[in-house]
Amino acid sequence: MEFKLTGKRLALIVGAIALIASGTYAGYFHDQSIKGIYTSLSPQIYGLQNTVNNQDSQISSLNSQISSLNARLSAEQQQNGQLQAPAMDGVFGFTGGSCGFFSGCPATVRGAWVNYGMNNARNVVVTLTWSKGGTFVQTNTINVGVIPGRSIALYPDTLYTPSSAVDHLDWSFSYTA
Repeated sequence: MEFKLTGKRLALIVGAIALIASGTYAGYFHDQSIKGIYTSLSPQIYGLQNTVNNQDSQISSLNSQISSLNARLSAEQQQNGQLQAPAMDGVFGFTGGSCGFFSGCPATVRGAWVNYGMNNARNVVVTLTWSKGGTFVQTNTINVGVIPGRSIALYPDTLYTPSSAVDHLDWSFSYTA
């Protein structure tokens, strides 16, 4: 059998080669495009994962602190009988506090408080005092109102925007019996 390379056959072979080459190029281009998108999103993915890990760590820490406060409450009650007068205590922490060009210096505060006493604590006010490197930045107040006796409550995540960068948070309680 004799094989002749005619114009039609040559055109078909060249067309097939061109089709394979263009498909290969398109596949390579698509693959590089996807890799570029993934590479550009990687820092965001890692940043968000770090944020989630930090918040999980804070939640775990707050839960541990609540357990500690519960243990103190039980120990206090066993040692002194039932405390009648309100006795407030708590713990607060924050994430953020760095300043951005457009975002100010946002910080998300989390916390918990406990009233060890049997009686309600009234007119409860928590004062948050922000500082940076030991230098006072500002205070914020949380007007809680009444905290029932022998109760523990979480302070929900709340966004504050200190006037400048912060790295430390102190708190104090004031209340009436």
